[in-house]
Amino acid sequence: MPTAALAAFVGLLALAAPPAGAAQPRRELPALLPPGNDGLARALIDGRLSEAEYALERTMALYRPARARRLFGDIRHPGPREGTVILRDLAARIAQLDPAERARAERILARPTDRHDEIHGYRTRARRVCDVRMCFWWVTETSDAPRLGDRNRNRIPDWVDRTRAVFRAVWATEVGAFRFSRPLSDLRSKNHGPNRKLDVYVADVGSIGLYGYCTSDDPARARRRSVSAYCVVDDDFARSQFEGAATGLRALKVTAAHEFFHAVQFAYDWLEDLWLMEGSAAWIEDEVYDRIDDNLQYLRTSPVSTRFFFLPLDYYNPDPSEIDAGFKYGAWIFFRYLSERYGRDVVRSVWRRADARRGAPDEYSIQAVESALFLRGDEFGSVFADFGVANVHPSTTYAEGARYPTPRPTRTHAVGPAGVARSAWTMYHLSNDYLAFVPRDLPPEATLSLTLDLPPPETSPAASALVENADGTVVRVPAAFDVMAETWRIDVAGFGSTRRVVLVLTNGSTRYRCWQRSVYSCRGRPLDDVDFHYQAAVS
Repeated sequence: MPTAALAAFVGLLALAAPPAGAAQPRRELPALLPPGNDGLARALIDGRLSEAEYALERTMALYRPARARRLFGDIRHPGPREGTVILRDLAARIAQLDPAERARAERILARPTDRHDEIHGYRTRARRVCDVRMCFWWVTETSDAPRLGDRNRNRIPDWVDRTRAVFRAVWATEVGAFRFSRPLSDLRSKNHGPNRKLDVYVADVGSIGLYGYCTSDDPARARRRSVSAYCVVDDDFARSQFEGAATGLRALKVTAAHEFFHAVQFAYDWLEDLWLMEGSAAWIEDEVYDRIDDNLQYLRTSPVSTRFFFLPLDYYNPDPSEIDAGFKYGAWIFFRYLSERYGRDVVRSVWRRADARRGAPDEYSIQAVESALFLRGDEFGSVFADFGVANVHPSTTYAEGARYPTPRPTRTHAVGPAGVARSAWTMYHLSNDYLAFVPRDLPPEATLSLTLDLPPPETSPAASALVENADGTVVRVPAAFDVMAETWRIDVAGFGSTRRVVLVLTNGSTRYRCWQRSVYSCRGRPLDDVDFHYQAAVS
């Protein structure tokens, strides 16, 4: 069922969406998703800012929040991993700005070594050390300087040495062992080093609340969806700036794994849907650094969360003040499910299907997932239903599932001798929901009969009952179609002796009206947020 926050947010997007009958190009710019109803969002909705101007002002607010508050009032501060998305939105729209604004945007998107004092950039001469594939930059003065201790006396600060070692390990794992595409050469960029290597800049981005980010100054970004990147990471990940989250070397490791994977994604399609970009980037953190487990924090708002499991898999709330804002990161659990079921190559297969380079499939996010599963002989709706069932007991499904939360059934019905429970249940596309039935004063041999009126087959509906027995065993009973009654049915014999029965309902629809500037796959409007009907009785 829709939450007030979700309903209000979708309504806000509707105000900015084009008319229902407006023709949309196959590949438009990524939808601008204002973080809630702050001053900048209101300026966009009211027409005081164009989309490109909004993207510029939202980025400027990262570096000069006092100026933004003076001009627009209350401003929502982004989350610590939001820099890549904010800068991408600006880079994608830079051609739509007037000359003066474009010049300002170019200075923002330029590398720290190229920036002027008005925005966040090096204000003193930078130093550089290069490896075979990457170059690392730092300064020895100003707040951007890391601690300058140099125990091995190689004239490189120890923190820079650590950053080099971490990024080299990340490259060796993500590109070498996992065989994802390497970041593209930056040779086309004006200030590339000058070489074809990925540049990583160490700077005090923690002062503006960011762990780090990757963006692109590739001059081809206006006409290509595969672009080069450069990355910026914090100079110390100090606890004073990131209280309550991973800090120090642990934070550097997961940030490098996450942000480097964004640079990898840019080689496939830098304008891909955000749930795929952020979900798979959060997934790979734990694949590279299995013992850190920083991405467990995102499971609080995810398909396995206690409260927010009912949200669509591809849901994205950009408002960092909302409790469900982390869902785009929490989607990593779906990629964990796929990688544990098929091996991690399945995620690489998804990105290969999303590849926008010449001759590549160039499918959008959920299409790419569907194709990757089809190539493995499975149909998406069936796999997504299995995913919903698996999440009821994650400790028996996932290698680390004992540490995962578990969805709490939306409703629990106590069913007695004369008990009948019935309801209509609205479900979002790409979601699973859970309803529990508990026996009350029933003989052990009593049978629970669940009658289901599911939506049409094109919505990819599914239903299963998980029978939780008193001895701890769990049996899955899928719904069967009753031809005579033209309904779906699940019968659970011996219901009176069970602990409970959990009905898992699945809306696996992947149908959209694309390019409507929404929060979902292909920036589309889902066609199948529909009602499920159920009735429970005992005999």
